[in-house]
Amino acid sequence: MIELSDLRKTFGTVKAVDGVSFTARDGEITGLLGPNGAGKTTIFKMIMNELQPEKGEFTVGETVKIGYVDQTHHAVDPEKTVFDVIGGGNDFVEIGNQKVNTRAYLSKFNFAGSDQSKKVGVLSGGERNRLHLAMTLMTEANVLLLDEPTNDIDVNMLRALEEGIENFAGCAV
Repeated sequence: MIELSDLRKTFGTVKAVDGVSFTARDGEITGLLGPNGAGKTTIFKMIMNELQPEKGEFTVGETVKIGYVDQTHHAVDPEKTVFDVIGGGNDFVEIGNQKVNTRAYLSKFNFAGSDQSKKVGVLSGGERNRLHLAMTLMTEANVLLLDEPTNDIDVNMLRALEEGIENFAGCAV
């Protein structure tokens, strides 16, 4: 569970977040809607402890393991291949207590054949989103923070994302 209460964050004279409160519980899907600059990313950065609120408080439950897919994809090394990012050069990755074929796992995110050998630096925005999501889901997070998850993705990936969120056992924001 994540609970935010009366958060405020300003940057100079600009209020990025003011009076925001909500609770995200297991099994719930919570949407943060607003135009660019409304403070959605700022809220995520406060939850991730990258920014501190000037007012208000938030609580992150003891058993919460957050997976954060940000807009900038800082966690993705542009010099590595898609295969190396996910598998570290190994044919199998461990997800939970299961060994999963790295190439098969990547194919679930529409990375097939030669796409798995592409360097991250040449990927389109949608491909980077898919790769970052694949990386995040490997962490076994029980809370997903998805910042602009539909940017640059095609209709098929949008459907897969919707289905994945609906079937996700934890909480998605």
